[in-house]
Amino acid sequence: YRSPVDKKDLHQVFPGNKDGTITERIAYTITDKIIKKSDYYIDMHSGEFNEQVCDFVSYLYDCPNADLCNKSKKLALATGNKYLIPYRFNSGPDNYSDVSAIQLGVAALFLVWGDSGIVKPEELELCKKSILNVMRTIKMLEGEAIINKHPIYLTEQKTLTGNYSGIFYPLVKKEQYVRKGMLLGYTTDYFGNILEEFVSPISGLVFAVYNGPTINKGEQAVFVAKVNDESEE
Repeated sequence: YRSPVDKKDLHQVFPGNKDGTITERIAYTITDKIIKKSDYYIDMHSGEFNEQVCDFVSYLYDCPNADLCNKSKKLALATGNKYLIPYRFNSGPDNYSDVSAIQLGVAALFLVWGDSGIVKPEELELCKKSILNVMRTIKMLEGEAIINKHPIYLTEQKTLTGNYSGIFYPLVKKEQYVRKGMLLGYTTDYFGNILEEFVSPISGLVFAVYNGPTINKGEQAVFVAKVNDESEE
């Protein structure tokens, strides 16, 4: 997650600093040379080796500039992705690149496709079709664009974070439906003694879970969200 040079996560240092550390300078260059010169911006990610993550697209709503949020949601629908995650503007960290883009007047998306360090041909094909459809939607390419009329919205996202360092044992998988109070996983010390249990605070869908096996105090373990036919906007 972090640069071996300055121990910082590029994902969390935007808009960057031209006089900062190497990671901050990279973020500044992306912001200054790419985002500021763009009309639309898509931050494309995949899950890390230790992550199971549903393919999802997130977008911001309730922005100071309503038109930007509307454009961003239109892009999200154009990806054709099954899961959409709406985030209220300024409800969380403002150092992500898509948030910086909105602040600079650029419609933006954040997406995660693929996980566990595995490249699947069918996922690559889906990504290609999705981005080409986005380009048709904003008239970068000719052709009829398709809009996803029935996405699944993941709302009221809950993150379960570890209070201890040790070995994490997940008991659920991504895209698994769970009920409030269900045991999702637990952490043991290095001798097998249980230190902590992770219980779902809501009924919903597991949209990400870390495989570990190691977990450090303060690290995220499981992500759960409510499933809705409509967004919470």
